[in-house]
Amino acid sequence: MKIKFLFFTNIFLIAQVIQDDSQIKIDKYLKILSENKNLHEANLSIGNIYYNSEQYGNAELYYKRSTESNKSKLKYKSFYNLGNSQFQQKKYEESLLSFKKSIELNPDDLDAKYNYELVKKIIEKNKNNSNQNNNKSDSDNQNSEQDQQSDSDNQNSDQDQQSDSENQNSEQDQQLDSENQNQQQILCHTQ
Repeated sequence: MKIKFLFFTNIFLIAQVIQDDSQIKIDKYLKILSENKNLHEANLSIGNIYYNSEQYGNAELYYKRSTESNKSKLKYKSFYNLGNSQFQQKKYEESLLSFKKSIELNPDDLDAKYNYELVKKIIEKNKNNSNQNNNKSDSDNQNSEQDQQSDSDNQNSDQDQQSDSENQNSEQDQQLDSENQNQQQILCHTQ
C-alpha cells in the first residue's frame, strides 16, 4: 500500500513539475512579447506550449496572433498549427481553412496536405451523417402522422420501430465519433 502511494505521489509531482515548467516558459515568452509585440515567434512558441498541454483554445489564440507575421515560414507554420488546434476542438470548417492557407503559403508541405484531406473527409462524413439523420427524421415524421390515424395497437408497434430507428441513429453517431477520434490520432503534429 505504501509503495502505491509513493508511486502515485511521484507521478503527481512529476506532472506538477511539467506544468510549472510550462508556465515558466509561457511567462518568459509573455515578458518578451510585452517588450516587443511584433515578435510572432514568441506567439508561436506559447501556442506550442499550450497545444502540448492540450489547452487547444489557448493554443488557437496564440497561433492566430502568430499568423500576422510577415515571415512566410513562420506564417505557414502558424496556420498549420492553428489548423491542428482547431481540429482538436472539432472546429472542422475553421481547421480546413487554416490548412488551406498553410498549403497556399507552402505548397510543398505534405503534412498540411494530408491534414487538409483528412479534415475534408471528416466534414463530408459529418454532412452525410447529418443528411441521413434528417431523412430518417422526415420519414419518422411521416410515419408518425400515419400512426395517428391507426389504432392504438399499431401506434405501440410504430413507437417500437421509432425507438429502434433512434437507437440506430445513436449508434451511427457513436460510430462517427469513434471514427473522428481515430482520425484525430492520425492527424500530423504541430510544426
